[in-house]
Amino acid sequence: MENLNVICVCGHGLGSSLLLKIALESIFEKLGINANIDTRNVGEVSGYMGDFDLLITSEELIKIIDIPGNIPTVTVKNFLDSKEVEEKVKQALLNI
Repeated sequence: MENLNVICVCGHGLGSSLLLKIALESIFEKLGINANIDTRNVGEVSGYMGDFDLLITSEELIKIIDIPGNIPTVTVKNFLDSKEVEEKVKQALLNI
């Protein structure tokens, strides 16, 4: 896999998604995957559909984001739980 483009989505595109981005940087490094990780808020993410390979967001926000069926998506209960994030990302990578 070359560069993986990942987008983290939270309510405002700042706090939670930045924490998630930091966790993901560590996870992708451990997996040996080059990943470009961007953060966006729930209101602007629809303008970026097609610009990324994987979308990661919360279980609450996934309900209000209009995501085309062909975009792999990871929903996370706790952005601070790196074990949960890593397990779900690994599973999603199997389908990319």
